[in-house]
Amino acid sequence: MPDYTDRLTSQHLAPEDPALDNAPLARIIALETCAEMLAALKPHELAVVALRLDGIPFNTAGAILGLTKQATHWRMKTARQRLLQRFPHIETLVEL
Repeated sequence: MPDYTDRLTSQHLAPEDPALDNAPLARIIALETCAEMLAALKPHELAVVALRLDGIPFNTAGAILGLTKQATHWRMKTARQRLLQRFPHIETLVEL
């Protein structure tokens, strides 16, 4: 699986953590948080999220996964809801 942490900054993942003044530590925190976020998703949600993080449009992501546009949007919506429920501080990041 590609490393999506380059799209997820430590500021987005833990914006109020004073330890983030330390760049190496901030990178570790970002990696751990990214892994937690991806692990929180169901496989069918993760498939859509991964394609969107790669910049693939909804229509193309749906075609790759054999889904309708509506099903693709629904999976993305449920992924966003799941992430916001578990990680409310990433609200500005959930447009994946």
